[in-house]
Amino acid sequence: MYTSGLKRVMFEEASASSDWRFPYRLIVPGQTEWRDDVDEVVLGMSPDYAAWDDYGRMQTANAPTPDFWNAPFYSASSDDASGVVRLVDPNLIDIVVPYGAIRQMGPGGVSVGVQHRDKVSGSRTTLLVGRLPLLSGVI
Repeated sequence: MYTSGLKRVMFEEASASSDWRFPYRLIVPGQTEWRDDVDEVVLGMSPDYAAWDDYGRMQTANAPTPDFWNAPFYSASSDDASGVVRLVDPNLIDIVVPYGAIRQMGPGGVSVGVQHRDKVSGSRTTLLVGRLPLLSGVI
């Protein structure tokens, strides 16, 4: 699997009131397949600030950030049943975070990380880290 070169990304602005889609194409020579018994890809997202209005307005100015032990605020894996992270073909990771999770993180800045985990060796490789600006309303 891919073992070098951390990619830093500044994502395009997205709406805090819709799904966030991110198809991530790896260009890895020799990568011919994803193996369920070996490969897992994990997404982690932590907002700078979180607010929600389910049963009255709630907010936190100290939402988890990557420097805190309890980060990330939101995570999904290619191994869980959520369908948020899908390993589509040997070089494509399809990420679709649903509106319900996105609206709890925005508007504001969100730290995003994607990591590959080898289930056999236990090794972990961070594929990318970045910042996602979420705007209120429709873009």
